[in-house]
Amino acid sequence: RLTAETLIVAAGLYVLAHALNGLKLQMLMTDRPLADLVRYTFVALFYGTVLPGQLLGDAMKAFRLVRPGDDGATVVAAVVVDKITGLAALVLITGVALLIDPSGFPDAFPALSFALLAGLVLALLLPIVMPSVPSLLDNALGRFLRAWRASAQDWGPLFASLFTGIAFQLLAVIVVAYIGTGIGISLSFPAWIAVVGLVSLVLLLPVTVAG
Repeated sequence: RLTAETLIVAAGLYVLAHALNGLKLQMLMTDRPLADLVRYTFVALFYGTVLPGQLLGDAMKAFRLVRPGDDGATVVAAVVVDKITGLAALVLITGVALLIDPSGFPDAFPALSFALLAGLVLALLLPIVMPSVPSLLDNALGRFLRAWRASAQDWGPLFASLFTGIAFQLLAVIVVAYIGTGIGISLSFPAWIAVVGLVSLVLLLPVTVAG
C-alpha cells in the first residue's frame, strides 16, 4: 500500500530527474538558462503524454525553444542530439541490466539492446562521416546537418550529455522501483532497469496516448 510519504518522495525524485534532464540539454545549448530548459522539458513531458508517442513531445520542445532571431535548424539539431544521447544512455543501461539479470526475458534481448546502441551511435556520428554538406544547400536542412555535425564533433559536451543521460535514466528507474516496492512488487534493481528501459522504448512509438 502506498503511503503519502512514498508519493511525496517519489514526486521529489521525479522532479529532480527531469531537472537533471534539463541540465543534460544545457550541455548542448550552453547559451540557454537552465530554468528555461527545465521548463521546456516538462512541456515536452506534457505533450508526450497527450499526443501519440513521446517523440512528439520532443518535437514540441524544439518548436518552443526557438526564439525570435534563432536559427530553428540549429535548435532542432541540439534537441535531436540530446534525444539520441538520451536513448543511447537508456539502451546502454538496459543492455547491461539484461546481462546481469536476464531471468524472465528472451535470450536475444541483450544482443538486440547492444545492436540498437550501435545503431544509435552510428546515427549520432553519421553527419561526421557524410561528405561535406554542399554550400549551395544553404537551407534549413543544410543548416540542420551542419549544426548536428558540429555537436557530434564536440566530444566534451557529447560525453557529458551521455553520462548525464545515464544518471537521469537511473534516477527515473529509482522512482519507479521506489513506488513498485511500496505496493509490494519485488524485483532486483537490474530487473527494474530492464523493465523500465523496455517500456520506455515502447512508449517512443506513436501507438499509445498517455502510455
